[in-house]
Amino acid sequence: MTDTAYESEAARERAARRAAQRRQPPRSLIQWGDETDPLETEEREAAKEESDQRARFFSGAADATPIVGVQSDDGHVFLVRTGEKGEGRLLFAKPGRPSASVRRLRKAVSLLQELGRLRDDEPRVYVDIGSEVGATVLAAIRDHGFSRAVSVDTNPDRCRLLQANAVLAGVTDRVHVICATVTDRDGLVVERRKRAWGSYRVLRGDDAASALAKNRAVAVPHLTLDGLNGHDGVELEDVKLLRISGVPNPFEVLRAAKKLPTTAAVEVEFDPQVLQKRARFQEIVEFLNERFPSLVDLNVRARDVIVTDSALVASIAERHVQAREKVPAQLLLFNAEPARR
Repeated sequence: MTDTAYESEAARERAARRAAQRRQPPRSLIQWGDETDPLETEEREAAKEESDQRARFFSGAADATPIVGVQSDDGHVFLVRTGEKGEGRLLFAKPGRPSASVRRLRKAVSLLQELGRLRDDEPRVYVDIGSEVGATVLAAIRDHGFSRAVSVDTNPDRCRLLQANAVLAGVTDRVHVICATVTDRDGLVVERRKRAWGSYRVLRGDDAASALAKNRAVAVPHLTLDGLNGHDGVELEDVKLLRISGVPNPFEVLRAAKKLPTTAAVEVEFDPQVLQKRARFQEIVEFLNERFPSLVDLNVRARDVIVTDSALVASIAERHVQAREKVPAQLLLFNAEPARR
């Protein structure tokens, strides 16, 4: 079955289920008592079967092509790499459900608007470190009123894929993609793995020099957050939201950012277990108290802005370390707590 035929068949099945659902009486007219609604159960089972079928197709497609396209239920089209197991795979398997990063962006923007940190009468720039296929970058532009978005990623092929997705979305004039590393101060030398488009390995020393000389590798430069200022017209003073993911210690990246405006909020993703092993928690808490004394835990439903302290950060870390599913901690950091409107 071709990708186009598969997409058409799946779309017809979804449309048929929705039509059948619309013909059912309102849920309030159905009395099930304590029993599970069979319609709801059937819908969940059908959705899971479709998701599993799409995931199997995605995995099998890797043997034939490095890239496939997927159209979400809201009409947006993405190109995703078939060899990956992250956001691209989830986008393909569940086109009707926004990715976790997009849902967190929605929550972060809602909080910033509630706190008066996002206004329609001023420039609004979104910066994403570790953008993957660009779902959050494009959502920031299309759905949340950001005038510009900047993506920084170390993977050259992923940067090309994000640029292609910006073309498909018609926002190339508002999305700036930079292939760089924010952690390795000497830059990186990366070589694409054989027959694995989009997958790179890092080379060091003589191996790196030899691969560069033979044009088998690519040099990825180092770029600080401060270095973004003036890069292709980007002004750090206009940054309202910065997201950092896929970085072992995002707080080191933030510590080096001297020009980031105090009005910018920062969404950080990190693995508490990694930082605990490195005995860096007290250092992180001191940094947060100085630069970002308020935070929101994006992994919980509560939307409260909380004053940062060591006990709070430790409790968040402990919850994630003890969790059965190893989900990274996701915090939204503020320089100060403004009054709610």
